[in-house]
Amino acid sequence: MNRLAEYFNKLVDQSTVENLIDDADISLTDLTQLIIIYRKVIVLVTSLLVVISIAYSLSIPRYYESTILMVSNSGSNNSGGLSSLIGSALGSSGDVSLSVSKPNLETALAILRSRKFIETYIEENKLMPILFKDSLADKSIELPELREGYERIESSMNVQIDKSLIKMTITWADPKFSTKLANELIERVNDYMRKEAIEESMKSIEFLETELTNKDANTKVIFSKLIEKQMQSMVLANVRNEYVFKVIDPAVAPVNPSGPQRRLIVLFGAFIGFILSLFISVLHFRLVTMSPEKN
Repeated sequence: MNRLAEYFNKLVDQSTVENLIDDADISLTDLTQLIIIYRKVIVLVTSLLVVISIAYSLSIPRYYESTILMVSNSGSNNSGGLSSLIGSALGSSGDVSLSVSKPNLETALAILRSRKFIETYIEENKLMPILFKDSLADKSIELPELREGYERIESSMNVQIDKSLIKMTITWADPKFSTKLANELIERVNDYMRKEAIEESMKSIEFLETELTNKDANTKVIFSKLIEKQMQSMVLANVRNEYVFKVIDPAVAPVNPSGPQRRLIVLFGAFIGFILSLFISVLHFRLVTMSPEKN
């Protein structure tokens, strides 16, 4: 501690400090003179924090953000016109109103982030070595569990909904891979929901046709309308590839990294260093003025 104090005293002109102490008009609010006296301390501490900030900013790997912009097909007006055309082709009469079931946006978003969906995507595309290629550089390390791959992709995903617009951003160290994830995940969700809707419609039609045989005339009319509705839903699902999410602007590989903001980190470090050096200077000045030797 004594050595630190001695080194600190070498950086400060003690005679100037004593003159300030003897000056009855000096005030600590006037930092200009204090900065001049303790300039070496301020420069040293600030420079040290700047160097630390530079080293820290360089240790953070760069990351890229790929964004895909979409709208939901669950409330699309185009489906109404298409379903009317399908109804006419199927011979639908106008006495019974039918509404074609539309894909549920909340369900699609939940599936998009679900463990089962993402793990299946990882397995089918054999992405584990890609997801953990940095960790696997050391051959002695075993391949992580599939759950860890799911957590890595899910944590990189950010979905924002602004009225009718849906924006999904994937953040990753590789710009091409982040773009691949963004586009393929949305395409896969659309395909998953579309196949599920087709399968449900086929099961419903099969059940209704079985029940239709032993019913009275009025019930047969109702069942026929229900079958027609399911057929409309099935046709819509077959012809619409973008079943839930209609892509307005697909993700493209970013050229420039989104972060880290190294310049801001260094500037923040310099600011903290300057404030810390001022605090040390004021503290030392106060300790000198309160020294029993000066009383």
